[in-house]
Amino acid sequence: MTTYLVFARPGVPVPDEASVVIADRFAWLAFLAPVIWLLVSRLWLEAAVIGLIQAAVAMTALDVDFVVPGLVLGFALSLLTGLEGRNWYAAALRRRGWRLVDLVESGDADTAFEIHVGRAAARLAA
Repeated sequence: MTTYLVFARPGVPVPDEASVVIADRFAWLAFLAPVIWLLVSRLWLEAAVIGLIQAAVAMTALDVDFVVPGLVLGFALSLLTGLEGRNWYAAALRRRGWRLVDLVESGDADTAFEIHVGRAAARLAA
């Protein structure tokens, strides 16, 4: 089971069909292609920082004496992005005014959203 964070748009009543459901787990695509994943997730600043660091690490790895440290740093950067990428995305949504409206444990994102809608409907009925 995975924990999912459900974010609602600013000023929109809950439940909202345009809510964003984020899995709180390792992001494999962010690990394999950090800058591309960050750009697709609209995390511009994070993508620029990671891209610059990756470029510096690649330039360092071109030197024969620094190949191993360059590879280790590149791997560590990818691992950091895979581990924290979804948290960076959630923080970016909060900065844009989105609100965390529910925390759901479920097997997949669709089921998590359905559970959220059921909880929100029960709160409105009460």
